[in-house]
Amino acid sequence: MLLRTPRARRALYTLSLLLVPGGFAISTAHAQQARFLSPPRQGRAPDIALDHLRARRAELGLSPTDLGDSRRRSFVKRRSGTTHLNLRQRVRGIEVMGGDLGVAVDREGRVFGLWNHFVADAALRSNRDVPVLSARQALAAAARALALPADADNPLLHAGTGIERETLFAGGALSRDDIPAKLVYQPTQKELRLAWDLVLRVPDGSHWWNLQIDADSGELLARSDWMSHGSYRSFAPPPVLNPDLGPALLNPGPSPARASGASPLGWPFAFFGSARWLALWRGALACLRAFYGLRCVCISSLPTSVPASSRSVLQLRPVSAL
Repeated sequence: MLLRTPRARRALYTLSLLLVPGGFAISTAHAQQARFLSPPRQGRAPDIALDHLRARRAELGLSPTDLGDSRRRSFVKRRSGTTHLNLRQRVRGIEVMGGDLGVAVDREGRVFGLWNHFVADAALRSNRDVPVLSARQALAAAARALALPADADNPLLHAGTGIERETLFAGGALSRDDIPAKLVYQPTQKELRLAWDLVLRVPDGSHWWNLQIDADSGELLARSDWMSHGSYRSFAPPPVLNPDLGPALLNPGPSPARASGASPLGWPFAFFGSARWLALWRGALACLRAFYGLRCVCISSLPTSVPASSRSVLQLRPVSAL
């Protein structure tokens, strides 16, 4: 299929709005004017964002050190010209887990987006600056918490330096990768606890842990599994062309037992090469050609006939809920 002209591309866009439920509503919503938090202004976008934060510091519950000690990163979206400034909260040079703040500034210098997860009065809520446990002791505590061999041999590859004491251990029997460790502050209900932040990808590949071990007691304060989001929902058994034709099943993510990856049934070949898929494309392209008079849409390579059971794929019905 070749869509080389602007007219052909507009036709395909129109068809997509017709086929996607709520397509026109989405398009209209994007066309509405954004709600700006500040008037237009000349200058560098990151400076405009920081000045906006300073002006609203009391309202946002920020202290002067929150903005001065934060780690900053900004990037510009080429298409829209929007500048995004992201800040990571730090207390005396040590990062606060989850302490993120973001500001969006458009090409006219107007602030139109702001979200804040900074911890209020962070410097006053921190429990200590110097850890009681070393990075190796924290690694042993993490191994015990995960029921892994706590006496595993993990040679030190890089000794911790600086305020955050960034350290690197060999993975050994605990992780497929080298194990980084550094000091962070972990928010709790009462205070910010100084903790060791470690990353372990267990040898069997079933979990990829990010752990926060209390630098005072060795307690596991928090953990997140970077592999837990590998699962996905789909309609089964494949191929299912309509949600009404199959139940929604939760499929596990990739694991050693699923060496074929996220698509173990090969659905791109079982479905997209099927007669139903070809019938769908032939019908859609034929509609484009008839309505817009397009001559650049090549459908001669598709089969001219499909089984009768496949013709129902062209019947479009609204879906109330999935």
